Amino acid sequence: MQSPAGEELTAALQRFLTTKLENDPTTRALLVALAKVVLETCEAKKTDADAGPVNASVGHAALAEPPAEPAKIIARAGEVTPAKAAIVGPRVMSEGIVPLKIGGVQMHLRVEGSSSDLARARQSITEAETIEAKHSVAVPADEGELLELIVKRAGIKIRACEVAKQRRAAEKSGEGREAIRTQVAGLIAEAKALPNCFLWMFMPGHDIPDDNVMDMIRDCYEALQGCAKTAATLHGAGSGANPAQMTACMKMLAEAQSGLRLILKQTWLERDDMDQFDAFMWLRRTAEVQHIFVDRFMRLDDPADPVRAPQLRDEIKALGTEVERTTTDTKQSKKALNKIKYHAQRIAEAGEASEAGDWRSLQTGVAGLGSVSGLDSRSREQLEEMLAPVAKLMHEDGVPTEVELEESFSTLLDTIQRKIERQAEKEAEREASSGPRYSADVLHVRGLLGGKRLVLIGGTRFPQQEQRLRDAFELADFDWISLREHASSAPMEPVIAKSDTALVVAITRLAGHHHIDDARDYARRHDKPFVQLPAGHSPEQVAKAVMEQVGERLGAGK
Repeated sequence: MQSPAGEELTAALQRFLTTKLENDPTTRALLVALAKVVLETCEAKKTDADAGPVNASVGHAALAEPPAEPAKIIARAGEVTPAKAAIVGPRVMSEGIVPLKIGGVQMHLRVEGSSSDLARARQSITEAETIEAKHSVAVPADEGELLELIVKRAGIKIRACEVAKQRRAAEKSGEGREAIRTQVAGLIAEAKALPNCFLWMFMPGHDIPDDNVMDMIRDCYEALQGCAKTAATLHGAGSGANPAQMTACMKMLAEAQSGLRLILKQTWLERDDMDQFDAFMWLRRTAEVQHIFVDRFMRLDDPADPVRAPQLRDEIKALGTEVERTTTDTKQSKKALNKIKYHAQRIAEAGEASEAGDWRSLQTGVAGLGSVSGLDSRSREQLEEMLAPVAKLMHEDGVPTEVELEESFSTLLDTIQRKIERQAEKEAEREASSGPRYSADVLHVRGLLGGKRLVLIGGTRFPQQEQRLRDAFELADFDWISLREHASSAPMEPVIAKSDTALVVAITRLAGHHHIDDARDYARRHDKPFVQLPAGHSPEQVAKAVMEQVGERLGAGK
């Protein structure tokens, strides 16, 4: 008699194996092959026992009797193979090591049996590995690829819900069965090409719910697919994604996956649907990383209403349209800013000798941005940084005579110049009222950098700002490196490598990500302190960042 603990273990193992047999072709093939060995061994042992001891008087007669009808043993799903006839008489038993692989874990067991038993057991692991290699599909590691996978799998399940209803109707009417079989086979083939795409509605031996429930399940899959598609678009935008849109999308996705989980309880499924589960886990990870609070539908005791799926589907469709428009606008703005940066830099470097073509292209680029007030704060700051030298040149009458400035462009430059002048006035007033011109941090950094070279990466070179940094830190040399977004980082390394370079500073919001990474690598390679400025590059901001990030290192080098 089994102990209670043994009964619990048996029940747990039975549940585990049932799920594996239903959903995992690799494990199913392995266990079927293993069962074949066990059944054949048991049949042989039973025959030995029935035959009894062989003696001189009856042995020959017993051996002369015809063997029993061979049993039918299932070798694998969908295939029936006749077992070999049992040979009556004593069997030569031996021990051997047999590999066993379950769920990706392989172990070795010592078993007893005939040489043919051991050979069949060893062959089973080879068959299982062959099947596993045939059906193995890589699961994406990237979050964006996972969302795209949810979109594809949900799309197959949406169609499968409709075909499953049609198959049930065809079975009742007897019409169109062959066409339905073809559709089912095609959907199963599509599902097998994707990782973890299980079409539960086609599982033999299991009925599907009524049509109205299947329609609700289809609606829930459609809502989940729409949410995952929009989330993938926002994920692909990276830091340029609109935070409000991301929050709204995540809340809709939470409701979609929760509603799907609830309605699937009306099916035979005993475990979570993989698309619902993957969506839930993506939400948890993303909410933690991006610090977004999803207040509903993330707990078992707070389920969503699947009846709302059609309305939710329409809501996510509207949000998706808005996201696509925003993403398109962002791409266009980025392209226009790159053009503005290029021509503004050429004008700033050439000064009064700048070419009329650069001025015309610059005005075209600014006009392409549309309303400057409609730009996000980061893009607006970048634009003002790029145009500051141009605004200064215009106020100093440095515009070539053949260039005609459009009124809107002149107004923008005037606005930028006035802003710069107001900031300079406020700083002068602060310095006059506070006594010392520089803070203790600036004076301390001056002692560390004085008479040396500072390399600044990012933004547009602005002579007035450059002079402020030179004066504040009493620098012997100053290199302001401004590169186009996708340009090579190679020009930075020779400057960073110079023997008198004491510090490398990158402006995080104004330098490209790969330029910052390359600058950090160059600085490490040539043993130079590296600092990132989160925002702004005034002497006070530079000094604060230096003290926080590399102050001890610079002090130790004195």
